[in-house]
Amino acid sequence: MTSEDPRERIIGNLDWQQREVVLHPVGPLIVHAGAGTGKTRAITHRIAYGVLSGEMERSQILALTFTTKAAGEMKHRLRHLGVGEVAVRTFHGAALSMLRAYWHDIGGGEFPHVLAMKTAALEAVLSDLGIRANREDVQTIAKAIELAAARLRHPGRAECEGFASELSEEELSRIVEAYGAYKVRHRLIDFDDVLLIMSAVMSTRDDIAAKIHDEFRHFIVDEFQDVSPLQYDLLMRWLGQRDSLC
Repeated sequence: MTSEDPRERIIGNLDWQQREVVLHPVGPLIVHAGAGTGKTRAITHRIAYGVLSGEMERSQILALTFTTKAAGEMKHRLRHLGVGEVAVRTFHGAALSMLRAYWHDIGGGEFPHVLAMKTAALEAVLSDLGIRANREDVQTIAKAIELAAARLRHPGRAECEGFASELSEEELSRIVEAYGAYKVRHRLIDFDDVLLIMSAVMSTRDDIAAKIHDEFRHFIVDEFQDVSPLQYDLLMRWLGQRDSLC
């Protein structure tokens, strides 16, 4: 590797542990590191090195984060390294983009409106059910629904706190059922639905799954320890039979 080789610029200012991450062969890799130790730097440099070495095609890489701020930061770093075209998205952003791309293939008609927040819809549902609740109460129910979806289960006592914990299992089930019916009636989906529907598509539509497997072949997940069971399930379906996961 000569000094003019762009790969040298990628690894030149890294410590030996970061170099290990960058130079590890394409395939399964776990990076254990505490806050402030440069793990995001290591994995962004790994992406850049993989592209510049020809080991990874930049259009086939999907880097996943948990917040739009983190995605923006990673994208900025990759642009600085000369590989700004790499897709960097949140789990929800990636799933939503795929759903929009294949919605007509699914036969879903016009794409539904995506709810940024559940509160307004839940307030309408609670009113219809005759359940009195203030804004904070509604938010606790929304959190219970979100936590249950992340755990791939129906909301129950384990997800309830505050006002939601005062509801019986039957009342909570009625609310969840009515909320689902409200979304169908008004052609709405929330961000939980985005992940759940995408996972269902990957498991039931082999043709669409094959296209996505062909489109993305290398996955990089920042802060992997925060992945929920639902996100993990979807990630494994995106990965398929490949093993290029960092």
